[in-house]
Amino acid sequence: MFFARMLFANIAHWKYKINVYDIAEIINRKRTTILYYLKKYDTEYKYNKEFRAFADKVNSTVCAPD
Repeated sequence: MFFARMLFANIAHWKYKINVYDIAEIINRKRTTILYYLKKYDTEYKYNKEFRAFADKVNSTVCAPD
């Protein structure tokens, strides 16, 4: 679930421009946790093969070009 929340926060914030307060409310986490997810996303993507595969799959489905 951690990776799913991290990925959701990243997509919601960067693609759909939802602010961290609203993301926190949606997934029932604190604002600081959302900031942590956004900060750690790039590191996880770079070094964690499992997360990278998951993120690529979701991004290719959800974040198709507009």
